[in-house]
Amino acid sequence: MAKVGDLDIENRVFETTKELLINHGVKGWNMDELSDAVGVSKRTLYKIIGNKEDLLFKVTEKNITSDIKEKTDFLHGDSPYPERLNGFCEFITRGFDEFVLLNANHIVKEYPRIGCVVEKEKEKLNQSFATFFTLGQEQGYINKDLDVNMVAVFIQSVITYNISFCKSSIEFKNKAFPELEIIIKGIQV
Repeated sequence: MAKVGDLDIENRVFETTKELLINHGVKGWNMDELSDAVGVSKRTLYKIIGNKEDLLFKVTEKNITSDIKEKTDFLHGDSPYPERLNGFCEFITRGFDEFVLLNANHIVKEYPRIGCVVEKEKEKLNQSFATFFTLGQEQGYINKDLDVNMVAVFIQSVITYNISFCKSSIEFKNKAFPELEIIIKGIQV
C-alpha cells in the first residue's frame, strides 16, 4: 500500500508526471490519469503531492536543479581547463531532455511561481558560466578583455532561444551546438 513519505512512490509520481507531460503537455492529462498510471488512489496522490500546480512545481524544480548541478559540476570539475573548454558545447547541449524542451515554456506561462524557480536556477547557471570563463582568463585560455558576465548572458540567450523553438533534444543539440561553438571559439585566445 502506498504511503505518504514513501520515496519510491514519490519518484514514480515524478517520473510518471514527466512522461505525461512529454506525451500530453501541461493540460492534456488529469490527476485521475496520473493516479491510475502510478497505481495509487487519487486521495493518496493528493496527500503525496498536494495539487497539480504543486506537483508541476516539484517536478520542474527537481529536473532543473538536477540539470544545473550537473552542468555546474562539469564546469568546476577536476579535468584540465582546456579539456572542459573543448567539451563545453557538447556537454551543455546534451543535457536537455524532452521534458524541458516540450514543457518549460508552457509550465512557466501557466504557473508563474514555477517561472521564479526557473529564473533563479538560470541565474545560478549564469554565475557558473562567468566563474568558468574567469578561470579561463586567469589561465590564459580566454581573452582577458571580455566581460565574462556578458558571455554568460549570450550563452544563456542561445540556450533559452533554442528551448523555446526546438521540439526535441536532437533538434536542440543540432541548432544550439554550432551557435555555442561560435561564442566559445570567439572568446578564446
